[in-house]
Amino acid sequence: MLLLALGFRPRETGRRRAKNSRRVALEQPAGVGTSHPTDARTGRAVRRWRRTASPCEAPMIAYTVRCDFTDASVAADWRQWIVDEHLADLLDAGAVRAEVVTLDEPSAGAAVTMESRYWFADRAGMENYLTHHAARLRGEGLERFPLSLGLSYSRTIGEALGPRQRGPRRRQ
Repeated sequence: MLLLALGFRPRETGRRRAKNSRRVALEQPAGVGTSHPTDARTGRAVRRWRRTASPCEAPMIAYTVRCDFTDASVAADWRQWIVDEHLADLLDAGAVRAEVVTLDEPSAGAAVTMESRYWFADRAGMENYLTHHAARLRGEGLERFPLSLGLSYSRTIGEALGPRQRGPRRRQ
């Protein structure tokens, strides 16, 4: 049932009622019938799984702030602040997920490079953040960690394609 939770649906004929009472439309693959593939060991029919998008599922917006530090001690203080305070502020401002990543390979000329990543449910949520909250939150960050401490910021915004997850592969 993990596959169903991740949005994968078996290809079958007709419609059926799911446990949570949602109706799920399933497609019949070509050649279904007596020639339906079977598992050689068990003799059971093999289900082919495919990813289906929910009609209400829209792409999320990813907002990434990259920060390069020339001083590792400033980076440690910044990381403590962002984890303890700033991530929660972004979640309160409309982000649905937030995290900080310390990159294995810092940018050229930097001792440490970190990225804070925020996901918004849609572009309207991102625009709301930029319009009503971004200036205030950026100002708080620059007040606490001015650029004179050896920081530099860059920001990117994009549409997230996913999520995709892979579980452990079965050996045949």
